[in-house]
Amino acid sequence: MRVKKIRKSDKLKTLKVLHIISGFGGGISSLIWNLVRNTDSTKIINDVIAFSLEDGDEFIIDIQNKGGNVYEMPRPRKKGYNSMKVYILDVLMKNSYDAIHCHIDGWRSLLFSKYAKKAGINRFIIHAHRTSNDRGLISNNPLFIKFNRYCTRRAATHLAACGKMAGDFVFGKNTNKHDFIIIPNGVMLDKFIGSLSTEERNMYLGSLDIPNNTVIIGQIARFNIQKNHKFAIDIIREIKKSGVDFVWMFIGVGELETDIKEKVMKYGLNNYVRFLGRRSDVNNLLKLMDVMVLTSYSEGLPTVVIEAQATGTPSILSDTITRETDMGLGLLEFIPIGETADTWAKAIIDNVGHKSTDYHHIKKNFVEKSYTAADASIKYENFIYDIVCN
Repeated sequence: MRVKKIRKSDKLKTLKVLHIISGFGGGISSLIWNLVRNTDSTKIINDVIAFSLEDGDEFIIDIQNKGGNVYEMPRPRKKGYNSMKVYILDVLMKNSYDAIHCHIDGWRSLLFSKYAKKAGINRFIIHAHRTSNDRGLISNNPLFIKFNRYCTRRAATHLAACGKMAGDFVFGKNTNKHDFIIIPNGVMLDKFIGSLSTEERNMYLGSLDIPNNTVIIGQIARFNIQKNHKFAIDIIREIKKSGVDFVWMFIGVGELETDIKEKVMKYGLNNYVRFLGRRSDVNNLLKLMDVMVLTSYSEGLPTVVIEAQATGTPSILSDTITRETDMGLGLLEFIPIGETADTWAKAIIDNVGHKSTDYHHIKKNFVEKSYTAADASIKYENFIYDIVCN
């Protein structure tokens, strides 16, 4: 169902919102980026504050072009919490924000909420983006999870989520579904629907040193424990045994990247693997792929799965990923996270050649499910106006 757009004449003022994120790169910054690009800046101006903005030059320029500002706050582990507090309070005091939109939940959100209140800002939105904690002993302790949920509810005046599964985990399953709004990770369809021209495809193959007619598999994920790249190496080894001519592209950065590169060297997989780092052309890389893979232990509602379907690319996903990602195009296959690497390898090979080029059908499904960036932005505009002006 399409979302109804509000008219500027319905309201009197341009509203100003500050988004708090950990850093640039990944689904959260993609969501904000799409919201900024599609939101009417005469209605809402979006600022962003983050601990890291590395490789975010285009992101920063787009926000500034829509009237917003971007701030990089000190990391408390390096500079101390007082340094972070002073910096944030200075930003809050110098700007007349109508609301804070915090994309960090748990006990940390209480700190940001406290700073907002001190600056006289009384509307504090917390946005749920995950369906589990990192695989650590403390973070997965039931008492710690309960404590974080308590802190989140205590800090927030309003709740939002990328999907129901994320909302249930971050806020608690006893939270009424009407207590939080779902803002979908909508996609800019004009960037993703369609295929590469012959010239574009050849350019990418040449730059990545990939022979023509090679099966291209991609994994777009930050290198951390949660994304389970170690298991991806096992899958690559199994595909190699099958004799298929393939290349596996790792797209992303992170603290475990060096470890994964060492494993690629150890198992003699150099000819089969490409490390592409952080990229701004994910839309074209998805079009280049035959299959996209996510081996994650957990996700919120991964934007990359939505984007892959927009390009018609089949995806093999761990069953920990919410079915809310399914656009009804028959392009997703979910495999239990505990299954063998051989099972995953077979599923990947079986999906080669199943790429969809029925772009009319793809667009129709995205529009019907309101999973376009334009629809998400309209829903977001309505949400902000509702909490500020009503």
